Amino acid sequence: MSLIARILQVSPYAEVVVRRIYWSSPWLIDRASKAGIKKPRAMGAATPQTWAKIEDFLRRHGVCAGSVIVVHSSAGALKPTGYAPPQIIDKLLEMVGPSGTLAMPAFPKYEGDPKGIERVRADVSDLELVYDVQKSVPWTGVIPLRLMRHPGAVRSRHPLNTMVAVGPLARQMMENNLAGEKPLPCGQQSSWKCCADHNAIIVALGVDMAHSITMIHVAEDSYEREWPIRDWYRDRKFQIVDNGAISKVVVRERHPRWAAHYAERTLSKDLKRSGLMASACIDGIPVEVVATDGLLRFLAQRRAKGYPYFMISRRMKKAR
Repeated sequence: MSLIARILQVSPYAEVVVRRIYWSSPWLIDRASKAGIKKPRAMGAATPQTWAKIEDFLRRHGVCAGSVIVVHSSAGALKPTGYAPPQIIDKLLEMVGPSGTLAMPAFPKYEGDPKGIERVRADVSDLELVYDVQKSVPWTGVIPLRLMRHPGAVRSRHPLNTMVAVGPLARQMMENNLAGEKPLPCGQQSSWKCCADHNAIIVALGVDMAHSITMIHVAEDSYEREWPIRDWYRDRKFQIVDNGAISKVVVRERHPRWAAHYAERTLSKDLKRSGLMASACIDGIPVEVVATDGLLRFLAQRRAKGYPYFMISRRMKKAR
């Protein structure tokens, strides 16, 4: 763990103060981007034998034949193992077997979507972005991109928090993602909720779990009436292209301003202390595992306080 991460996990309030300063400063955002602070780096200590150690760690923490796994990954961090993205996918599919399902976040890159601090400041009410289910490249990495090309892969038609999966559950988890009025990316009909209902095991390979863990938004989106903070969402317009067929949708997303209140280091610390998250550094590669049922029970117990978001003013809380 970096020195900065250790400092931030001391107090969620300290972390949120730092986040709010960061997100209010275009200069800091630009400097962080140029310095590559958020980019994972290969540590160089791993060898081809490292993957066997990673598999052993995953098996000891629940991954087996028939598992549903949601994998967040960095091809760069895994490169020293000697396995290319297609080989990593094959290895993961071998672990879950023909009765298991491998899923990954495949969030599309959008031309024209505001970046940096403009994500928070910009009025996007009239902006209509185009999402091509088969062709839009994911910003979540090379491994999800390769999974999209795998035989039998199914990608969600929901344009936010988009998922791709291979396995017997893949089609079921994607088929109703756009059902209902202004569907939420992690709502009741989402691929993420489907994974949660099947107690998916969330795996982070070469990335920080707390920074990447989309599944926490199920605790918000799928329990919207119970979520204590108002004005949590904003509307977004999309044009969906699916095998040449075009449709228009309006969905809702968590407003980007709330990211400044997310205490990810506190979440990471609390999940480890509670025994819900297993964590290891295997030959320089960080690997973390958490089971969805335990994660969502943990978050449900803290939902009334808006955890893991902190420093939310009273005027932004819903009336009880």
